[in-house]
Amino acid sequence: MSDKRCGAPKLDGTPCRMRPTSTGRCANHESSLAEAQALTRKQGGQLRASQRALAAEKVAAIARLGVDALPDLSSVQKVQAYLVSIAARVEAGTLTPRQASALTAVVRLSKDMLALETDIKLLEELEQAKKGKR
Repeated sequence: MSDKRCGAPKLDGTPCRMRPTSTGRCANHESSLAEAQALTRKQGGQLRASQRALAAEKVAAIARLGVDALPDLSSVQKVQAYLVSIAARVEAGTLTPRQASALTAVVRLSKDMLALETDIKLLEELEQAKKGKR
């Protein structure tokens, strides 16, 4: 293992102790890499800014849908009431058909989850009944 170090002066004036590249300087002090590093930092900043903007847009999109909080979809009656409210909002023009389709897709998934939960409960009851007969 080589004990060579970059040696270029750091901001505080002390010699850099980083491992050098083939040019004798570390990646931080290599002038040919400086431009690429600056571009990488800039892209990283742009990515973080884009992620923040996307999160803000998500919040705004939910607000545009008129959904303050997620609806309770834990029973067939609650799902039905929510579907009726979606239809009423489309009729009133406060919700576009496209938005209603997106919300209806969520309701379908919720319905599937309710059915799965019911199947699991029935299976558990069957298992308990089998154990009781033995």
